[in-house]
Amino acid sequence: MKKFATIFFFLFAIAFWGSAESNVYVFLKSVGNSDVNISLNGEKLCDLNGSIKKEMGASSVIQHELLISNDCFRKIEIEGEGKIRLSLSMEYANPMAGTEKTFSSDISFEVENGKSYYFEVANKGLSDIILKEMSEKNAVKKIKKWEELPSVKYSLVK
Repeated sequence: MKKFATIFFFLFAIAFWGSAESNVYVFLKSVGNSDVNISLNGEKLCDLNGSIKKEMGASSVIQHELLISNDCFRKIEIEGEGKIRLSLSMEYANPMAGTEKTFSSDISFEVENGKSYYFEVANKGLSDIILKEMSEKNAVKKIKKWEELPSVKYSLVK
């Protein structure tokens, strides 16, 4: 009986370990007048829009309303292993000129069960953005302070 219980425990542990999810965290520092969307493998998954922390109406300098969002992040729980392409698109409305521009960036990486990956949206020069990997230490600091958007799930298992 003891041998059966031990075998059952190991089989259960292997099954549980084999189905571990990976976590991908995406961080976005406060931005104004933007709509940010995340896609995985070309499939739109969710947005990355924090709640509005500041709102300014139109004035003699600002032609259009200015909405500034909170620093935020979203956790994506990924089932399965394999190569994945994380893409981000940001539609930005310039409140001074009244023009719109779309920025985008993507990064490909190999997902392994049970691992966590951390990415932040950063400036690439003055007129573009980039998704770049960040350390777990920096991510943990931001997780404690920034607005957490509801997590979403994505499956690589077909």
